[in-house]
Amino acid sequence: MPRTPSPRPAAAPLPLLHPATRAVALVGLLAALALTLLPAPPAGAHPFGDPQTADVTSTDHGVQVHWQASPDDVTALGVSLGVLESTRAFVFKDGALVPEKTRAADGVELAKAPELATYLLDHVAVRAQGRACTGTLEPVDDVTTQGATLTFDCGGPVAAADVTLTTLTDLHRAYRTLAVGGDDQRYAYSADADTFTWSFPTAAATGEGGEVASGSTGRSAALQLGGVGLGVVVVGGLGYAVVRRRARRVAGAGDAAR
Repeated sequence: MPRTPSPRPAAAPLPLLHPATRAVALVGLLAALALTLLPAPPAGAHPFGDPQTADVTSTDHGVQVHWQASPDDVTALGVSLGVLESTRAFVFKDGALVPEKTRAADGVELAKAPELATYLLDHVAVRAQGRACTGTLEPVDDVTTQGATLTFDCGGPVAAADVTLTTLTDLHRAYRTLAVGGDDQRYAYSADADTFTWSFPTAAATGEGGEVASGSTGRSAALQLGGVGLGVVVVGGLGYAVVRRRARRVAGAGDAAR
């Protein structure tokens, strides 16, 4: 007589997740999905490393801006301009993709390229007295070690100027530039705050070639001459007093002799 197979025991029901656990899992899933949908930063952009720097000073003809960036950012700029070859290995560093190796010659190659001047003059601008100043990139041998110096001709020394700086923000909006100027002026440039008015109080009192303005020269000369005249009067007065005292002493001695 055939045996009747015994029924298999029913599978144990899966334990239900606690509502709080389900909520945490759902949030994690949504966060992971959001990260996959976010656009990745351009290869080579390194906005979370060392910031760019700028030194803003006045000249006899206007304003000078000295710009400097880290080796990674110089390489990234060269790659984006097509000056440096882009077939390089990139690694994830400080929240961005950067070239695995920065070659020492990158700054030299970028310095030779005319694209550098075009780029910098498109992203650094100066306005003074209501008009734009004409910019020029000074000769440079190595952008990595020397940075880049831009001079702006405003027609003469200016007391104040609006300097706009947007370098590398086209590669990533998170880039910042820490700028310094005379009289301990400081400003942090960003994509949302790209213009600052710098003041040059000493330039306002000078003329072409750095010479002091004629009015200032006249006042200075008058003060100096006035000081000399006062010294002469004081010395002369003291000498007159000494002579009179000596004369009195001589006269007194003569009367005593009589």
